[in-house]
Amino acid sequence: MRRLQRPTVDASPVLARYAATNRLVEGTYQGSLGDPDLLGKEYRDYNWMAEVVEVASNHLFSVRCVITPSSGRREIISDLTTVLYKPQSPPGSLDGGIGMQGR
Repeated sequence: MRRLQRPTVDASPVLARYAATNRLVEGTYQGSLGDPDLLGKEYRDYNWMAEVVEVASNHLFSVRCVITPSSGRREIISDLTTVLYKPQSPPGSLDGGIGMQGR
């Protein structure tokens, strides 16, 4: 019965944020789906991780987003990837840029 009470969760809202931006910077990003500017407190039990990688030297990026429980379990709830063309982005690793530090 508890499973029926959980909200449906997938990575689409996080990928939509990356699709809506004009610039991407290579790197790995993470946060909580429960953040007020994302989905709100009903989703506080879920974390997201996004990896942005330049896949062609013309500002074409792959964005992979994974949703996991915030409990620390290694269960993947949703895993989505898309490719985005963002010509206003700074140079990525394929264009001679360094991407995000620590990547």
